[in-house]
Amino acid sequence: MSIDEDELRERLQEGIETNNKRFLINALVYCYHHSEDDLQDAERQFDVGRGEVIVASGSFSEIFEQMRYELRTKGLEFALVWVVGNMFQYFGTDKRHQIITMVEICEMDRLVSNNQFIQANIHLCSYLGQYLKEQNDEQDSNLYYRIQTARDEEVFSEQQERLAQFLRDVRNDAAHNFWLETEWSFVIHEFAGIVAITLLDDVLRDLGITSWPVEPNLSWGNVFRVIEDEFGFEWDEDEREWSDIPREKYQREYSWSYS
Repeated sequence: MSIDEDELRERLQEGIETNNKRFLINALVYCYHHSEDDLQDAERQFDVGRGEVIVASGSFSEIFEQMRYELRTKGLEFALVWVVGNMFQYFGTDKRHQIITMVEICEMDRLVSNNQFIQANIHLCSYLGQYLKEQNDEQDSNLYYRIQTARDEEVFSEQQERLAQFLRDVRNDAAHNFWLETEWSFVIHEFAGIVAITLLDDVLRDLGITSWPVEPNLSWGNVFRVIEDEFGFEWDEDEREWSDIPREKYQREYSWSYS
């Protein structure tokens, strides 16, 4: 995410002065793009304990000040709950998926930027599971079937289905092993973190958000070129899933020994 901090601050101030609810969108971006020095003078506006419902009826100025205070004292996650709670209040819960997906793509960008690729993909698949459950009213808990249903119900396109199933497979490699002993190369996990942003960008566009500070680094054509031509996975049209293993150079074997 490339943000001009001075410009972001100007947009926040303008939102406060004009009482424009778009201020909250910029506040969300600020959570992910601020300097620690900018938080040092933040003062508490409301007495909010951990675990409490976090929606304020104060001014945007008070909300912003409290958000900065929460970032400084409790960290990103608590501040995000504060911002998102207020976004639901001002935009309405019918915008729930747009708001949650805006947060998710920012979170993916943060994790990938910090080289936390395995965590990013596990995080992404948790999002997909809940998002598709709500979109499809899907009761099957298996993400494999939720993704298929999304394609059947035209929530996902064919390319979104294929990429989502790939990300699920990569997640399983980490989730079903010790994360230090994945069966597939870390290169695949790194790639999955990067292309998760490609998928989320597409989902955001489907939800009507056509411009967002986080942008994908790979086009759809390059995504599948790497999956198929480089990693060696093959898509089974009948089963609607990828082959089980990548080509040999991307497989890992362990023989730990101590002497």
